Amino acid sequence: MRRTLTVALSMGLALGQAHAQRPDPFAPPPPVAQGQTKGPYLFDLPKLYPAAFKLWQQTIPRSMNFPSWLSKFDGVAAPIRDVTVEGKSMKFSTVCMPHDCGDNEAGVLFSPQQNRIIAVVHMAGQNQAPTVMVIGEMSGPEVACIGRLMHLDNPSTC
Repeated sequence: MRRTLTVALSMGLALGQAHAQRPDPFAPPPPVAQGQTKGPYLFDLPKLYPAAFKLWQQTIPRSMNFPSWLSKFDGVAAPIRDVTVEGKSMKFSTVCMPHDCGDNEAGVLFSPQQNRIIAVVHMAGQNQAPTVMVIGEMSGPEVACIGRLMHLDNPSTC
């Protein structure tokens, strides 16, 4: 009897620990990790940073007929986050074509204080041939940084 009670008590404690490790479905969501944000998004750029959006509209080549997901940032967008590029504080986000993000995506880096906005755009061209385009004047390290920000899991410094 004593052995049964000891085993039952041990199992109860083990089950209690296993139950305690399960997440509570009614608990509030965990806090957002440092460097991450729940918003605003790149499609909020016109109202939050109108000067940066106006500069974007002036920067994109007029001779090309850009889709609205790129020209107006009205595609699937990631939250805008603070990053440091070559020691300068900037903001970064991505936007992509709805229903075809894998082949059509842009990494956008901007600084409202410096009145600057640049992007690296990956688009499927004719016959689905990949096309890479740089929009705005940027240094080699900035191009590399945008690529890193687009493809690595949440870096905040380049």
